[in-house]
Amino acid sequence: LGSGTPIANLYQARVVVSKNTFNDVFLGMDGGDLVNSSLEYSYNAVNAFIGLDLYNMDLVEDTGSTIIIKNNRFQGVIGPALEQAFGNDNYCLLQGNNVQNVTDIGILLGPEISGCTVVGGNNKTNVLDLGTGNVLVGVNNMGTGVGPEIQTLLKIMK
Repeated sequence: LGSGTPIANLYQARVVVSKNTFNDVFLGMDGGDLVNSSLEYSYNAVNAFIGLDLYNMDLVEDTGSTIIIKNNRFQGVIGPALEQAFGNDNYCLLQGNNVQNVTDIGILLGPEISGCTVVGGNNKTNVLDLGTGNVLVGVNNMGTGVGPEIQTLLKIMK
């Protein structure tokens, strides 16, 4: 298969993809264009070139949507990749994903991603953060990320 679970053009939708095994597919899941929708991708075992790839197809940006990617096991070249543009009122959480068997980029946050929270707990959780205002906790930040911003805030709070 090219994509184990393709999605597209969601408006006021709720999608839950949970407890699946995706084996030897190019993409475990792909698609995008979320408007006032929620997507949960959880407890999946994913062996794919790219574990999950979200991007904008027809819309300029995703708005008013919730994306939760949690407790998945990814194996392949890239784990979850968020490449879409975020507009207003989005909520994004990546938590407890095992990307230790991903060979290149564990988690990718593209340049138009903002306000995402990534919680790892293992320094083998590699995150390439090209966006702005994302919060990375317990991970190895491979990108520009918010490290300096957090350090400045901590110094101000002391």
